[in-house]
Amino acid sequence: MNYTITHAKNKSELYAVLDFAEGIFGQSEQFDRAIWEARLHLHPELIVFAQINGQVVGIAPSFLEDNGNVTVGAIAVDRRYRMKGIASALMVEVERQSKAIGAKMVALGASEAAEDFYQKLGYIGQLLIQSEKCTADEMLALNPGYPVAFTNVYDGKIHQLCLRLDMPDRELQQRYESSLEGCYTQTMFWKNIA
Repeated sequence: MNYTITHAKNKSELYAVLDFAEGIFGQSEQFDRAIWEARLHLHPELIVFAQINGQVVGIAPSFLEDNGNVTVGAIAVDRRYRMKGIASALMVEVERQSKAIGAKMVALGASEAAEDFYQKLGYIGQLLIQSEKCTADEMLALNPGYPVAFTNVYDGKIHQLCLRLDMPDRELQQRYESSLEGCYTQTMFWKNIA
């Protein structure tokens, strides 16, 4: 099986990446074409994808944040081509391109099923807690003592608390999601690439 890792060079390739993403994850604001077109204009080299015979089989569209770090928007590989090294190759390319533009860190959110994969690639996990209805102070009140990585208000409306955990704490995640209205959690991974 021969696949190629490349990046979107035009709107047509970008749309193929976004169509693939929506086919895996469903339609979402996360794949808003206008936002990704602006990202394509700024840093096309970060919109990484894999292809076989001209067909998209894996994606890792990424973008440069205002803080100078790169965020991976989504990672997915066609079911038929999983466990063949494509996801690892996509992440290696994202890191390579991120270094080339001077970024110091790559960050991403992960499902529970993917946590081991990112740890094997050298990513460090943290618990990201978010809510549009609760403040960071309200979220901090449930912290049993984990070190705080950061607090933030994302996009002017989403309050965030990030805790440093050595291992996932599913009980804590459940406590946040059941105790605080509109609160959701996700393991966030990051890697220093400098």
